[in-house]
Amino acid sequence: MNQLRWKPWTDPHVWQPYPTVFQLADAAGVHTAQVSSPDFQHTPLTKIALSGGTFRGKLTGEDRMDLAAEQLAAGDRSLVYTYYSEVDGKGHRFGMDSDAWRGQLMYVDRLAQRLAEQLPPRAALYITADHGMIDIPFDEESRIDFDEDWELGAGVALLGGEGRARHVYAVPGAGNDVLTVWREVLGEQFWVASRDEAIAGRLVRPGGRRAGVRTHRRRRRRGPRRRRGHRVAPGAARVRDGGHARLHDARRAARPAPRSPLVTPALPRTDLKGPQPLMPELVFFSGTMDCGKSTLALQIEHNRSARGLQGMIFTRDDRAGVGKLSSRLGLVTDAVEAAEGFDFYAYLVAHLSQGNRADYVIVDEAQFLAGEQIDQLARVVDDLELDVFAFGITTDFRSKLFPGSQRLVELADRVEVLQVEALCWCGARATHNARTIGGEMVVEGAQVVVGDVNQSPDEVGYEVLCRRHHRRRMTAAAAHAAALSPDVLPVDPSLADFVSRPSSRS
Repeated sequence: MNQLRWKPWTDPHVWQPYPTVFQLADAAGVHTAQVSSPDFQHTPLTKIALSGGTFRGKLTGEDRMDLAAEQLAAGDRSLVYTYYSEVDGKGHRFGMDSDAWRGQLMYVDRLAQRLAEQLPPRAALYITADHGMIDIPFDEESRIDFDEDWELGAGVALLGGEGRARHVYAVPGAGNDVLTVWREVLGEQFWVASRDEAIAGRLVRPGGRRAGVRTHRRRRRRGPRRRRGHRVAPGAARVRDGGHARLHDARRAARPAPRSPLVTPALPRTDLKGPQPLMPELVFFSGTMDCGKSTLALQIEHNRSARGLQGMIFTRDDRAGVGKLSSRLGLVTDAVEAAEGFDFYAYLVAHLSQGNRADYVIVDEAQFLAGEQIDQLARVVDDLELDVFAFGITTDFRSKLFPGSQRLVELADRVEVLQVEALCWCGARATHNARTIGGEMVVEGAQVVVGDVNQSPDEVGYEVLCRRHHRRRMTAAAAHAAALSPDVLPVDPSLADFVSRPSSRS
C-alpha cells in the first residue's frame, strides 16, 4: 500500500477509521483549518489525517502563510495546519548537498518568519519535519539492484517496506536460506535481521502485524549505500539523491541544525552576505526563423545533462516529425509531442509522482501552443519549481503575434531575443517571417502551416526578411526578377531641369 499515491485503492475510512485531531477540535468548538496546496484537498491521505474544519487551498508559500495567520485570528480558539513540501521534494530530487535544497531551506525559513510575524496574541507556532535525510550517491557502485541480482531474488516472494527498512517476504520453507544469502551478499553494508531479531530489537511489535505488513525478514541500512528494488508494486516510491535518515545516523547527528530566525536573532535580508539562491524562471527565447532557437535549446540540454541534470523536452510540429526536436545543423533528439489539448502541468506531476526525475523543462516551437498551455508552464515554474525554457517565433507571416508567443511575453520572467541575427536577402537584419509559394510572398491563409526555409519553389516555404522588404512583399526570388522596385521615392517633375542643369560655379 503506497499511502502517498493510495495504490492499490482502499477505502480511506476503512484504512483509518478513527476521528482526526481536527475533527475532535471542530466538535469541541475550536475553529480549525488546513492551509495547503489545492492539489491535496481531495486526496485520501488528507481525508484520513486532516479531515475536520475547512480546507483552504493556496498555491504559493507566501499566500499559505498569510492565510494561516488569518485563520488563526478567525476564532477565540483556533487550530490551523499549513504545509510546504519542497524542502523534502528538493532533498529527494537533488540531495542535501545541492543549491536547490539549500535554496528551499532558506525559502522555508523566510516563510516561517513571515508567519511568526503575523501571529495573533496568545498563539503558538510549532514547526515540524517528518524525517531527517542523508545523501545517497548516484554511481552504480554505491547501489545494489534487487531486480538484477539473481542471488537476492532467489526464494523471495515479495519485497516490501521502503528505503530505510525493506521487508523481505520469503516463499514458504525458504526463509532461512534467504536470510543466509542476503547476509552473505550484503555483507557489512546492511544489517539483515530475522523476524525474531527484529522483534527483539523493538523494530516491530510482537504479534506479527504492524500497519498491515507481516515481517518475515528485515534489513536496515548501515551507511549511505542504497539497494534498489522495484518489486514492491508498480510505481513504487523511489528516492533519488536524498533519502530518509535513520534515527541514529551518526553523520546527521554530528551536523548542527540550521539557524532559524525563530530561535536566534535574524538579520534583515539586506544584511545577508553572499549569493542568494536562484529561483526558478520561465524564460522565453524568441527570434525569427533560422536564428538558431532549436540549436540553443539543444545546447542547453547538452550543458545541463553533462552536469548530471535531467530535463524534459517538449515540442510541437517540428520539421523532423512527431516527437522530435531538430536543428538545421543536423542535430536531433527525442521529445514529447505537445499536441493540442496537451496539459504540461498534469504530465509533469504524473511524471514526478511515479518516481521519475525532472530538473528543468525545455519547450521548442512554443509559438504553436495555446494560451492556456503557457499558463500551465507558468504553473510548473511556480508550483513544481522547475526552470522552463521556451523557444519560439514571436510573429507569424502576417506580422501578427502567435497566441503562444503573446502569452509568453505576458507571463515570462525574462524574454531573451536571440543574438544570432538572421539576415534578409539584402543583408539587413531579418525581423519578419514571410510565407512563400513558388517564391512569391503570401499574406493570407491559416496561421500555422508547417514548412521551412530553403524549400523547393513548388512547396509552401518561409523566408526571413527585414521589415522594409516584408512590407513590400519582396522576397529574394522577387528581387532577382525585378529591375526596379515599384515603391520608389517620389520626385517632383518641376525640379527635373534644376537637377540636370550644371552648376554655374566651377
